[in-house]
Amino acid sequence: MWFGDVEKFERDCLFKVRSGITNINEHHVMKPQGYQEAFASLVEADLCEFKIDFPDVFKHGLGWVIISFNVEVVKPINKAMWIYGSTWFSQKRGPYYRRDFLFQDENGELLFHGTTYNILLNIETRKIFRQVELPFYLDPPHPEFRVDGSPAFREKFDYEDIMKGTVCGSDIDMLGHMNNTRYGAFAYDIMTAEERKRLEKLRRMELYFEGEMKEGDEYMMQKTYNNDDLLIRCKNLSKDTKSFDMILKFND
Repeated sequence: MWFGDVEKFERDCLFKVRSGITNINEHHVMKPQGYQEAFASLVEADLCEFKIDFPDVFKHGLGWVIISFNVEVVKPINKAMWIYGSTWFSQKRGPYYRRDFLFQDENGELLFHGTTYNILLNIETRKIFRQVELPFYLDPPHPEFRVDGSPAFREKFDYEDIMKGTVCGSDIDMLGHMNNTRYGAFAYDIMTAEERKRLEKLRRMELYFEGEMKEGDEYMMQKTYNNDDLLIRCKNLSKDTKSFDMILKFND
């Protein structure tokens, strides 16, 4: 994108983000939602810089919605610290906008990186925007893919019911649905003490968002294992639909 006489590219931008103590658990390891919140801060700064953030797309009746989040941990974060991130639009396929990202420490050492799939949501109809022509400018994709990713999780497993809850007003964001970072917190809350400690060996986390949850929706948190992988699911009881899936993969 041109800023006066200067052309700027997403991939060349680095944004400073605070990884705070609220997302470090008692074992001095990042909680799952910490990765989501770091990315959320990063992408908000990036979209604002390139004038494609919420206010810019909302005036066209649209909003960016993340539908999958895949992150691989290279160097675990074990304390509050400043981290430095870069994110870029990397691919357009059908209605899906792929966005890759990375985070490094102050010395340039890679901490974690990943990819997300996103859609544009029509705010009024709550349907996916599928027109080829966008009502705003978006730079061509920079096809650098950091990790493998997919927009959806298709595998089927048997889950055990763990905890029932209700979506509260504090869970809701500007789009009128539960913010994606809250899903990570919901998943963390049904982990056992042993599972929380095991996060120090987290290698990869996958999140797939499949159905909106609104204030007052009742949900059931569920859990199972696939070999060594921890699988967590949230079922929307009010709509009898699946809300999200989380898959945690470990080094041991």
